[in-house]
Amino acid sequence: MRALMHPLVGSAAVAALSLLTPGLAAATDFPDLYVANAGNSTIEVYMPPSGAGTLFYNEGDTPLPYGLAFDAAGNVYVANGIADTILKITPSGVATTFVPNTAGLSEPAGLAFDSAGNLYVANYANYTIDKVTPGGAVSTFATLPPYSGPFGLAFDGSGNLYVTLSVSNAIDKITPGGTISTFATGGLLDMPYGIAFNPAGMLFVADYENSAIVDYTSAGTGATLSISGLSDGDVLNAPAGLAFDGSGHLYVSNSNSNTIDEITNIAANGKSGTGQLFANTGLNAPYGLAYRPVPEPSSIGLFATALLALGALGRRRFARAVPGWSTRRRAAPSRPWKTRQTALMVPGIGVA
Repeated sequence: MRALMHPLVGSAAVAALSLLTPGLAAATDFPDLYVANAGNSTIEVYMPPSGAGTLFYNEGDTPLPYGLAFDAAGNVYVANGIADTILKITPSGVATTFVPNTAGLSEPAGLAFDSAGNLYVANYANYTIDKVTPGGAVSTFATLPPYSGPFGLAFDGSGNLYVTLSVSNAIDKITPGGTISTFATGGLLDMPYGIAFNPAGMLFVADYENSAIVDYTSAGTGATLSISGLSDGDVLNAPAGLAFDGSGHLYVSNSNSNTIDEITNIAANGKSGTGQLFANTGLNAPYGLAYRPVPEPSSIGLFATALLALGALGRRRFARAVPGWSTRRRAAPSRPWKTRQTALMVPGIGVA
């Protein structure tokens, strides 16, 4: 597992330095993709663009992790569907119980943070959305139709919360004030699970039973994403989780085939894209996906980095102008992460 990008080499700093020293942009880092394995209760981390994965945290037993979400500080939160808890894991892998099983959660699935740092939780079994403050206080934010199976959560840019209803095959929209309306329903959806907005504001949905990705405009017009490039062994297979990276690439967890696909070149109308296999190791019924945030540099750090780059650039130019001048420095001295209704929640995973 890698640490967060150092503030002095954040994306804004690299962009500035690339103007000063052409070619430096090749040094940009990639954020890590975290995956909740419902099959063996582990959290794996994968490092784009290579797709190399490592174990980040092992919960043990069978808590059934589904939803993942990061706060602004880089801590990852895990919804444990059988244990009825929310786990908080620091970037270094130290885990604590953020919401205990006495707080009223009922098979929590999707997670999402609002802009104020409050965590929202989709309770699959009692069809509610809970709100958890940064201090851990839990309250009911919205109550959905009975037996609707709320699962995935995502906020749009205006603070509206979207929730997939995996049993009633619909998507509801909830305003910041708690007003609920139906955003999408009908023939395109059959057990919708994970949900995510792309950078352009289109809503993408993992349609589990149809093994498809469905996307919607802000007006609620839906289309099934046509994906080219996937071979027979890499086609979508019970997709459960979705996540976009900063470049607009979509990552899809295939819970039946234990793979993650990457979809690029998504058309502006959301009707087509190019797919390829991203990862196929270390996965066991992968569900929730989340990208770890990379903090931007402070203005002081950016200024200092720019000065360092200017200094290095000046030394190189001076060395070319003055024969015999060396840019090399002298060597520095050496210094001494309830088994109820599991079959409904995770089709394909049996209850022992």
